[in-house]
This record gives sequence, structure tokens and C-alpha cells, in this order.
Amino acid sequence: SMLLIWQWKPLLRVMAHEEIARVDGIPVERLQLMMTVLIAVTVALALQVVGMLLITALLVIPPLVGRLLANTPKQMVCIATAAGVSAGVLGIGISYQYNLATGPSIVLAALALFLAAFVAGSFKR
Repeated sequence: SMLLIWQWKPLLRVMAHEEIARVDGIPVERLQLMMTVLIAVTVALALQVVGMLLITALLVIPPLVGRLLANTPKQMVCIATAAGVSAGVLGIGISYQYNLATGPSIVLAALALFLAAFVAGSFKR
């Protein structure tokens, strides 16, 4: 996370328009490599601990929630982070309360957050 904070502005510029970022002197390939390595390491380490379904769900659903509700990239990151943490806490709570498997409970909690964001986002437009 410190790498992302350190490279936030260059990353935003690359995401907005890669060619303009390149002309501005931003090392686009280096930033893309950094993001690829961070994602690969995260998946490789987490896969051993929690499994493929949970990793895939937590890599996809929270950013979708952020995208549906945010107006700026910074808001999107904050909302996505909150959605991921909320899905984890809700899923663990549901798992404990009803004696269910934790991974699928977290995925279902994330899905519920996505559906709520989808409905809320449709009213926003």
C-alpha cells in the first residue's frame, strides 16, 4: 500500500491516458510492471491461505462497488477498500453466527454489497 501511495499521481496519469503520461516523462512500463508484480504476489500469497474463489471475488467485487458509487479515483479506492473490509467482516460474522464456511460467506457478503451498490448507483444517475 505504501507503493501505491508513493506512486498515486503517476498511476492516475497512466490510467487516464497512457500516451500523455509517457510524453510527460512518467515511466509507464515500470508502473505497469509494479502493479502486475503487486497483484501477482498478492494472489500467490493469498491463494495458499484462502483459496481461488475468495481471491477472485475480493479482487473483482470491491472495485466494482467503488466504481458504481464513486465520482473520483480517490473516492473509488476508498470505497473499494471499505467494501472489501466490510465484506470480510460481514462474511466472518455470518459464518460465525450460522456455523457456515467462511470463504463463501465472505463472497456472498461481497455480492450483497455489490447488489446494494448497483441499486444505489442506479438512483445516482
